[in-house]
Amino acid sequence: MKQIQKKILWGLLVCFGLSLFHIGYSSATSFSDEMKENTYRFLQYVEEGRYEAADAVLIKLRRDYSIDDKEYSVVFQDVLNEAQKALIDPQAVPEEKYHKSLTVVLLYEATWNKVDPLWLSWKDHLLTEMTNASLKDNVRLQKVYSLYERLLPAVKVSGTEESVHILEKHMKELREMQLPTSDDLQENQISVFAQEVKEVEVKRKKSLTEEPGFIWLMGSVGSLISFTLMYVGWRKYKGEKTDDTEKKRERDS
Repeated sequence: MKQIQKKILWGLLVCFGLSLFHIGYSSATSFSDEMKENTYRFLQYVEEGRYEAADAVLIKLRRDYSIDDKEYSVVFQDVLNEAQKALIDPQAVPEEKYHKSLTVVLLYEATWNKVDPLWLSWKDHLLTEMTNASLKDNVRLQKVYSLYERLLPAVKVSGTEESVHILEKHMKELREMQLPTSDDLQENQISVFAQEVKEVEVKRKKSLTEEPGFIWLMGSVGSLISFTLMYVGWRKYKGEKTDDTEKKRERDS
């Protein structure tokens, strides 16, 4: 009896330890300090016009960081491919190279910074561009569109689903707005866009009780406690039945 109880106790402790490990592993970022430094160094090389060095760092980032989520994996691959294509393209202007590279940095940074990602600052910059000047010419519309392009991948990783929907809807309508249309209608749409962009936000971080590891822990502990109670009850029932049998034998004898 005591040996079985010890085994059950050890089982509870093992489950508790494994669950804590799972929670810690899931919440811990897979980015090392070196990789964070490489991310910012990559952008620095692009700003300095050292595109070959930047491309080498980008290759290292691609190799050293892998993501399990298939949906996010596609986002990363698309952004990395576009940045690398711009870096090695001799026809691409420096502004295009920087734009694609900054998109990479915002995406990576959003992965390890879940509370106050850098893309929130660029969201504010987007709002400034939308509200401080007229967007009646295609040049300014294209600039605003490029800011949406820069934000969207990072928002897909750390923003809410509604935020992603807002940005994707606006980008579709901005492409249509570059066609001949009413200036008044265009300005009204931009005002609506600005109000909706204010609603773009970071995903709420899950509390400990919402983590899969914690739920698994509670389920495991609950199951083991139930098993222990059932086993103790069975042992008690068996012991009482044995006592009754012995008493009956004594009376018969």
